[in-house]
Amino acid sequence: MPRGGKRMGSGRKKSQDPTVTIRVPCSKKELIANWIHQNRFPDDQNRSTKATIGNAIEILNEALRLKANAGGKIKTEIRRVIAVLEKSTL
Repeated sequence: MPRGGKRMGSGRKKSQDPTVTIRVPCSKKELIANWIHQNRFPDDQNRSTKATIGNAIEILNEALRLKANAGGKIKTEIRRVIAVLEKSTL
């Protein structure tokens, strides 16, 4: 019975997001790692985005409660959501 060798499905799986190697001076390694971590996981921006999305969802849920023939009130609520989302991206 043979052992080892190439087998289907074996080995490390390929990542959806390919990587590259970047060479930096050792003296700057920690500085760059901290910068990447801060910009990858910005806590304040994340909280703000969650609040904005929560506000938009609340407005849309209110709009869903309106009757279908509410005379343009639904469009008004949709415009409110768009304004909230636009304000958050500025």
